[in-house]
Amino acid sequence: MAIVDDNIILKYRRGKVGKEIYRVVKGKTVLSKAPDYSKIKWSDAQKQNRIQMAQASAYAREAIKDPEKLAFYLKKKKPNQNAFNVAVAEFMLTYKP
Repeated sequence: MAIVDDNIILKYRRGKVGKEIYRVVKGKTVLSKAPDYSKIKWSDAQKQNRIQMAQASAYAREAIKDPEKLAFYLKKKKPNQNAFNVAVAEFMLTYKP
C-alpha cells in the first residue's frame, strides 16, 4: 500500500481505477492493488450467499422503481440508511431458498 496524500489530484480520491483501489484510511489516501478472486473456489454456502445477495440487489433495484414501494421503504428507513438498503434487508429476512 502506498500513501498518496502529496498529490493534489489523488488526495481524498476513493474507488477503483483499473486494478488499483483508492481509499481513505485515517484521513490519508491509500493506494492498493485490487484483490484477484479469479482462482478462488467458493464453497457451496458461499455460492448460495452470493446468489441470495444478487437476488436481493435485483429485488431492491426493481422495488425502488415502484413509487409505492419506494415510499414504503423510505418511511421504514433509519438514519444513515436509504430505501435500497431497507429493501435488501427485507428481502434477506424473507428469503427462502
